[in-house]
Amino acid sequence: MPILDNEIVWRPAALMSDVTPTQNGGRMAGALLVSGVKNNLFPDVSQSERLAGAVKWRKAFIHVNSAQDTALLNVRLFLDSLTPAGDFVVFQPGTQTDTEDQIGGRPYGVGTLYAPINGGVIQIQVACEHNAEYATLQPLRVGDVVRVSDRPSTGGAGNEEWVSVTGIAYGADFATVDISPALANSYATSNTLVSSVLELPSAVASVTGVTITSGGGSFDSATVGNLVAHNKGAVEENWTLTFADATTSWPMPPFAFNSATRTARVRTVTCRPRSTPGPMG
Repeated sequence: MPILDNEIVWRPAALMSDVTPTQNGGRMAGALLVSGVKNNLFPDVSQSERLAGAVKWRKAFIHVNSAQDTALLNVRLFLDSLTPAGDFVVFQPGTQTDTEDQIGGRPYGVGTLYAPINGGVIQIQVACEHNAEYATLQPLRVGDVVRVSDRPSTGGAGNEEWVSVTGIAYGADFATVDISPALANSYATSNTLVSSVLELPSAVASVTGVTITSGGGSFDSATVGNLVAHNKGAVEENWTLTFADATTSWPMPPFAFNSATRTARVRTVTCRPRSTPGPMG
């Protein structure tokens, strides 16, 4: 059976702090991030922060909350809307356990068309969500897959195309982006978004790094037993299984059985949205 839309859910990280980077992020929490709920991920922004500008980091997990152990294939993660006023958001890939002070992934972002285009073009002008910051952050890069679309990501009327970036130059008003192959459709400036895309071949639970220490006997984990990680299972953990004899065993901390994995190979895709409130528009 396929993985259903409602089985792909967002979850927050266990730690949240705007003061201490080591206390912002960490492992996946069990709560759900419900769309449209105030402060479901980001905090309120004060008037002084809106005037002066501020950066807020939050970690979120995309969890394949399915009872099946089927892999979610050809995963694509991208921004499909702009923020209001002078704010902007980018996201950066994370690990299952990293905190703000350990951020290492590159940013991904979104923009609109600066000028309308006709089908057959191999160069587009993208009005980035924040042109000045994008020139430094570079959320659009050579080699990226970008989504060009004038329809919602969930479907509906309009077109959607996936192309590769072959060249890019950031300017004061827009980024000039060379693409391949040529776009098949024409797009107006209204309702058209250009998003850089994080791609993963699959997301599925797995068990890795099995180490066997034995004073006698053997354990064939490759062909015998039911050592299986499930998509609905726990966050990334390490388990140590101690066997007293052929029929008796018990788990002991610290755990060494990896029931969830890192971003590229598990049921959870971790990303770290970076929100930058700017002056109110």
